[in-house]
Amino acid sequence: MHFGLESAAVQFPDHPGVVAGDDVWTYAELQRASNAAARHLAVQGVGPGDRLALMTSNRPEFVVVVHAASMLGAVPVLLNAAWKALEVETALALTAPRYSVADGDGVVLLAEGLGAERVLDLDADSARIVDRTSNDPPPDYTAAEDDDAVFVFSSGTTDRPKAVRHTHRSMVLAMTHWRLALGLGHDDRFQVATPPSHILGLLNLLTAVSAGATVRLHRRFDLDAELRAIQEDRMTLEMAVAPIALAMANHPDLEAYDLSSLRYVMWGATPVTPAVAETVTARSGVRWLPAYGTSEVPVIAANPVNDPDRWRLDSAGLAVG
Repeated sequence: MHFGLESAAVQFPDHPGVVAGDDVWTYAELQRASNAAARHLAVQGVGPGDRLALMTSNRPEFVVVVHAASMLGAVPVLLNAAWKALEVETALALTAPRYSVADGDGVVLLAEGLGAERVLDLDADSARIVDRTSNDPPPDYTAAEDDDAVFVFSSGTTDRPKAVRHTHRSMVLAMTHWRLALGLGHDDRFQVATPPSHILGLLNLLTAVSAGATVRLHRRFDLDAELRAIQEDRMTLEMAVAPIALAMANHPDLEAYDLSSLRYVMWGATPVTPAVAETVTARSGVRWLPAYGTSEVPVIAANPVNDPDRWRLDSAGLAVG
């Protein structure tokens, strides 16, 4: 799962990989930081097959730690930063992590479940273990395709969230399909405000890295900040779920923003509301690319990105592959 970063760091070392506020991480820096984080996690006893709970906000260190764990053959267990004690307890009982990385309230919740000595607080320790200037080599380990790669959690609409296991093979296939579905290339720029622990947030980040594209991370959803970023950073595509789409349709000053750099807005993870999508297109001139996937099968269908005449708001599209 981490080979995408290794490849991007070789091909595009100085290209911005992740942007957060005014902080820009190049692909070379992401690779160096991931090597350093992997070394630190190994010192904590994290190794092949071990599970690593990860409960953080949208931040570059999330990308680093996911890749660091993959380099070690460890398995990130992605916990939603908005979860409360009951959900965290359930997730820990299901997955039995050896160690954890967190920020904010996640530090306390994971300390209660695992013990404080098994929690790395990113707000306190990231400067020490996530080192962009490190010369540490990557770990000497190669995971097999069918080894566990990551655990994500289902939405929990019918019961508590359930753990979904992905292997390296299934995640690489999902990344390949998502890159095809989005028509994603090295020159693309998009932003992520949805939780990175969700399958869509994770897939967006991993696929962007594999393509050598640039992602802007937002700690929380702020529509004006996202619209400004589209205008100022000349974003080429935008990701939306229903609440984001509705906020765009209802924004009183949507026409004041220059969104002409966008190739489309991708609507996924929630059912499309045609009237909302049509309102945004009428006001901004930007069309929608609906797609659909699940926690278990991240990419199932998408409208054909290279054939806009066939895009439809009443269909999730065609099988990708």
